[in-house]
Amino acid sequence: MIFIISTHSTPRFYKSDGGLPIQVDSIKFINEKDGYLLFPPVIAEPMQAISELYKAEIPCYLTKIDARKKAVELKLTGFKYLKL
Repeated sequence: MIFIISTHSTPRFYKSDGGLPIQVDSIKFINEKDGYLLFPPVIAEPMQAISELYKAEIPCYLTKIDARKKAVELKLTGFKYLKL
């Protein structure tokens, strides 16, 4: 599953309408490991995150190509992909 995210220090997720990316507060991120900062942060519980993203109506894509097509269609700039 691929999600389109922002480039903020804490990733925000794009909805299918292309509006401003939203932060899903119920997703837990790991920002540091062994004293090193992780960028982008790693999602602590992927299955819980998928459930929360579904509740927040954040679309997922089966491939990076599908996600890219949607990002181009929405004319997004400054985005990245998150694979869960």
